[in-house]
Amino acid sequence: MSKFDRITAVQKMEATGLVPVFYSPHPKVAMAVIRACYDGGVRAVEFTNLGDGAHRVFEEVIAKVRA
Repeated sequence: MSKFDRITAVQKMEATGLVPVFYSPHPKVAMAVIRACYDGGVRAVEFTNLGDGAHRVFEEVIAKVRA
């Protein structure tokens, strides 16, 4: 289940002025990118599902972000 509803997500995107879009097959790299974006003020990131096993990266990143 999403943490934010659609309106809140759009408001975050509008407030930031951009939405970084990226993919990495490595959870540690993905977390480093997300952390750098967050530290820079970004509150919405699109992590694209481009590679084999991307769902495993999603699962690991989501678990770390929610912790």
